[in-house]
Amino acid sequence: MNAIPKSPSIHDVARLAEVSIATVSLATHHPDRIAPATVARVRAAVHELNYKPLRTHKNRALSVVTLGQLGVLFPDRKHPSSPQIEQFNIMIARGANERLVTKGTQLLVSQISPSDEVPIMLSENHVGGVIARSSSYAPEVMSLLKGLPMVWVCGPSPGALGMDLVQANNFCHGTQAANFLISTGIRRVKVIKPECNLTEEHHQRALGCVLELAKAGVSADELTSSSLLEEPHFSLGESTGIYVTGNDEDLVTIYQRLENFLPSPADFPPMVGTLMNEDIAALLTDRVHVLGMNPIELGKRAADCLMWRIDNPYEAAVTIQVPPLKISKIPLART
Repeated sequence: MNAIPKSPSIHDVARLAEVSIATVSLATHHPDRIAPATVARVRAAVHELNYKPLRTHKNRALSVVTLGQLGVLFPDRKHPSSPQIEQFNIMIARGANERLVTKGTQLLVSQISPSDEVPIMLSENHVGGVIARSSSYAPEVMSLLKGLPMVWVCGPSPGALGMDLVQANNFCHGTQAANFLISTGIRRVKVIKPECNLTEEHHQRALGCVLELAKAGVSADELTSSSLLEEPHFSLGESTGIYVTGNDEDLVTIYQRLENFLPSPADFPPMVGTLMNEDIAALLTDRVHVLGMNPIELGKRAADCLMWRIDNPYEAAVTIQVPPLKISKIPLART
């Protein structure tokens, strides 16, 4: 006679997550009281073991056990920033789908529509929750989705709306850039912030980089791309590296200005920046190194977070930070 499979216990979750039973309980009921990274580790263990806390779920009708489909909202292709972020969004959706298929859940991927048809469609299809990735949703759109569990990915902090947030660890982004530049032997780093649309993400990247450089005794100058090349005696003889805290447009702008300023690509200083559109890599030399934001992992964490939120609708909102990918060299050198 076959034994009845034993349901996973809180002890199993604690063992897999390498935390105490008390920490598992806190992550389950009071995630705001412990570190976001610990919450993420416990939640990953919970989903891997399919553990169900011994309590009555307030929203069991939308439990991940019976959930049919989730929705993902991305900016419309006509939105000004869409060409830059479209590929990044696709990778987020791929990561979310990879996580969800193991739970028997269908991912409904859509783009925000100027006519608001997409939110209406999501509502009419009775999706169990939504992963959102845009800063362009109108209040009317949010109103249509009111009441649905929602997780925000890499957007403006929705803390005031009581939503969970999954974002790139921008401070870690800065420290990794600093350590790479230090490894090249440079003694000074130009930390470049965007000319406009400066956000908390850029401040966190700059802060992480500057503090890490200071620990190694390496000088840092914080400036914008235009002020970098306004320096009258900018010289590679100073063993200078460059860290661009912005994304595609900022990195390409710096590169093009240096290209006009320096005699040849071989004279480029070591540069680190982030690309969201890999096609742009063909425009750069192999002296530029990419520090990616790991959209696949962002999607997976967002899916985990949303499934958790569906089963735990009244728990405090959390922010989960995902470390960046390892630094890689631009694959195609310009000739």
